[in-house]
Amino acid sequence: MDSGRILIVEDDVQLRNLLALAVRRLGGHVHAVGDGLTAMQLLQERDYAVVILDLRMPLLNGYDVVVSLRDLKRRPAVIVATGVSEHRHGELDPAIVTAMVRKPFDLELLAATAVETARSFQRASELSESGVRRRLATQPSAGAEAR
Repeated sequence: MDSGRILIVEDDVQLRNLLALAVRRLGGHVHAVGDGLTAMQLLQERDYAVVILDLRMPLLNGYDVVVSLRDLKRRPAVIVATGVSEHRHGELDPAIVTAMVRKPFDLELLAATAVETARSFQRASELSESGVRRRLATQPSAGAEAR
């Protein structure tokens, strides 16, 4: 499983493409979509380590995406990127939203942060999986206990 993926959810095509390019240049595995509905479909199909999420988008806005993320078994780190100062920011669940950046932001810095977060997520996931495999290997099998 490639758990180091980054999902960019941004309706501004130019910004979405620039951010995806910056992430790829740093070696990140990225998918980029323009609306929250497509993002939720991908999030239900695949694991992502990081989601960079705009709040104002068509079909399903970022606020609704954050609410929907509560139901995911494996939640990604969510970085909200917004250009609008709204009173609704208090509605964003801090257990889901890892960070918030205001547009305009430093594109390279955001990309580097997302890639490093994804790599950390992947390392932690690999360590966790190897620990489970190690514990299973040291446990006696059911047949051995019956003897």
